[in-house]
Amino acid sequence: LEKYENSDLKEIEEEVYTSKNSIYGDMSLFEEYISPDTPEFVKKRIETFILILALCNSVYPETTDKGLIYQGNSPDDLALVNAAKQFGIVYSEKNKNIVHINNEILQKVNEYEILVDIPFDSERKRQSIAVRNNETQEILLLTKGADTVVSKIIDWKNDNNSSSKNILNNNINLNDINELIKKLCCQGLRCMLLGYKKINNADWEAWHKEYLILKERNKDLTKIYEKLEKKMHYCGVTAIEDKLQEGVGRTLTNLMNCNIRVWVLTGDREDTAIEIGRSCKLINDEMNIIKLNSTVTYELEQQIMQLLIDFKLLS
Repeated sequence: LEKYENSDLKEIEEEVYTSKNSIYGDMSLFEEYISPDTPEFVKKRIETFILILALCNSVYPETTDKGLIYQGNSPDDLALVNAAKQFGIVYSEKNKNIVHINNEILQKVNEYEILVDIPFDSERKRQSIAVRNNETQEILLLTKGADTVVSKIIDWKNDNNSSSKNILNNNINLNDINELIKKLCCQGLRCMLLGYKKINNADWEAWHKEYLILKERNKDLTKIYEKLEKKMHYCGVTAIEDKLQEGVGRTLTNLMNCNIRVWVLTGDREDTAIEIGRSCKLINDEMNIIKLNSTVTYELEQQIMQLLIDFKLLS
């Protein structure tokens, strides 16, 4: 941190975070990262967390007359890449399968080779990318996705060791993480769980050979993806606010006042969906909220039948 060794913390914060559209009010993670008192393994974990934000996405960086801008179809990806940029780890360039990450804190540009990019889809509910650091030759698998899915591929039993503690130096507790995610979802935020792991060259070559054979034969790649995405390390949680366009609440209220039935299809968690329903005026305090959330057909039929009886809709 030679650039910052004689600087005041506030000056560093202002340099990295200067933006009228800043999306961070809490800089505790950044403070941990640059603090000389933070253990190296914690700094590495924080750096990996931000690296996932910068690399695991479908965004393309573009240098224009106005500076560096990001292009992409996913608002979530754009938000996370810009978050990494505000933390000082900038996804600055992409040329085919080579990407450059500019660490403004360490004044260093790292070059990564994309080995395989496993895109997000509605079935898998996660995205992964395997990259090789061209300086260290270290291979990393970076994953982000729905907490209900990613939590199943994290090796929680082996993740609670001295090198896998969070920035508060407490052992990682899945129950605590679930409580945090529930709290964030109740605020209407869309949450994702982040994970990573290192892959040695022998394991990578074996997996990649099998992957290429299946790909060449146009076989379903789901199973081979799952074979790679296992025994991950927990890295962190992100929460994104999906802001409504102006007038959404008023529009939905007017539609419902005209006896027009309104349905919303969402892939969000139940808590997030309910809170967003409230914020867009689709749900109000006078309504009964009915939850049908079983995955078993027979149980759903029973729940629906009971509702028909409770609301006296059966003759």
